[in-house]
Amino acid sequence: QMNILSFDTAIANYDVFKTILKRKSSSSGTKSRNEEAIDTNTQAYARSQADRWSAMRDRDWIEDQVMIYLNSDKRYDSPEIGELEVTLASHSVYKSLSEAEKLQVLNNLPTDLVVAYLLIENCSQRFEDADVQDMLDQISSFTSLGLYEAWGND
Repeated sequence: QMNILSFDTAIANYDVFKTILKRKSSSSGTKSRNEEAIDTNTQAYARSQADRWSAMRDRDWIEDQVMIYLNSDKRYDSPEIGELEVTLASHSVYKSLSEAEKLQVLNNLPTDLVVAYLLIENCSQRFEDADVQDMLDQISSFTSLGLYEAWGND
């Protein structure tokens, strides 16, 4: 039986990474009560394993592909990304962003105004440059701690 996770809002790549890791770590090496109850020498056990494999094959492939992508930059292993999200949550510009814009900021970590203007709709009309720059400075302070380098950016 596959559990379906429900989120009230969109989630950042970092949250997807944590959720998949948590699911994989909680399910690796453990058997359900039903699996333990089935005698490993019977055909019923073999059939149940084949059915389970078939049902989970697509989900596992999707998770593997997502993890390959997320691991390619090594950005989501860093605990600083969670701290950055907490820090930005109190910033006036970040609070005013739409959910999609917040995701763009968290997933791309802009460090200059040009990139911020690309990610935030009507940025110059909605915010003062100084306020946006202050948010970018907070992001830069985290990237200078090695988070940006861990992402494979130069």
